Amino acid sequence: MAAVTATPHYPVISLRVVQAISDVELERRRKRIRDLMAQKEIDVLVFHSLGGYLRYVTNYLGTGSVEYLLFPLQAELLFLGREDDSIMEARAHHGLADSRVLSPFESVERDAQIVSDAIKELEPKCVGIVDVSRAPAGFYTTLKERLQGVGLVDATSLVDEVRMTKSLNEKIAIERSARICDKAVDACKAVLRPGKREYEVIAEIVGEARRNASETEKIVTGSGPCSKEVLNLSLNLKNRMFSRGDLFRLHLYVSGPGGYWTEISRIFVLGKPTEDLKKAFEQAISVRQAALEKLRPGVKVGEVYEYALQKGKEIGCSLQKEVIGYSQGLDIVEKPILYKGVNEEIRPMMHFRLGCVVKVNKAYAQIADNYFVEEEEVRRLQKTPEEIFEIEV
Repeated sequence: MAAVTATPHYPVISLRVVQAISDVELERRRKRIRDLMAQKEIDVLVFHSLGGYLRYVTNYLGTGSVEYLLFPLQAELLFLGREDDSIMEARAHHGLADSRVLSPFESVERDAQIVSDAIKELEPKCVGIVDVSRAPAGFYTTLKERLQGVGLVDATSLVDEVRMTKSLNEKIAIERSARICDKAVDACKAVLRPGKREYEVIAEIVGEARRNASETEKIVTGSGPCSKEVLNLSLNLKNRMFSRGDLFRLHLYVSGPGGYWTEISRIFVLGKPTEDLKKAFEQAISVRQAALEKLRPGVKVGEVYEYALQKGKEIGCSLQKEVIGYSQGLDIVEKPILYKGVNEEIRPMMHFRLGCVVKVNKAYAQIADNYFVEEEEVRRLQKTPEEIFEIEV
């Protein structure tokens, strides 16, 4: 890995980074990926910045524009950035000394030409595209046309195999992210009162996350009288004022320091919950507890899903979307995903979000937290109580 050096614009990385990923950790990931590339006879991997895959091997977050990385089996990484600023950052902060500039107008066809020309210089027989489903369609099509005679394969599962098991460095970052979830919930409890508007409450939740070094958040909420059906609505529909007897549904995703996602979901009531809401919440807890009973090393994730789903049927609950759990890391949803027929086995150092949404008559109840699989136990990372929060008014 090229040495990280100071520049006039970026004096030292330690003054800027919130959660560092060490060179040793990055080299561990790269070596493991290259070992799998050699086994599958893939000469070059192509990463793009739409999602967490490129960051996983570089710790480069990006500027929002689509950028690319060539990951050769036997040569240095090549970063293809959109602007001089991103090139400078990639060199100074992430040790990506070899770089080229893409089209400034984000033309995916022109980008594909630049990337394909760089690939041809490496004379590969087989090229793997990482995260094909999110790659720009025009980029992929043009790349395929310009690499006639070169094998082009989907290499997403190759990198997923490495990403599924977290390192100690990642575990620390995930735990830190989960603590931000707890603090955001505490902020919600402190500010949620009659007379407040929903957007004001959201601002306090997000603000608390940012004050604790969250990189970004995704927040889904809904509010309304506890006796009626309360749906999660778009962020431009948050001008409603809270009143006594209201319910507030909070589903918060936090990308904490280092970019690692965690997730928390809770229900708040300005007063007392209805019997239907309490029943729905109890059922949601029961379904998740069933998943936890099976979530052990050596068990296939599909079996965890089926067991939890069967528990839901036994207690007669109406499980919304049948979403039970999935892994999280530098993406909100990562493999393995808890679903029928998924055969990956659970291993120590895997990380899962577990939770669900249950409906009883008009009442929706939701619960979600993060869990880390260890040798002897599966540990919940958040400290927030697993309950409906009753706000005294």
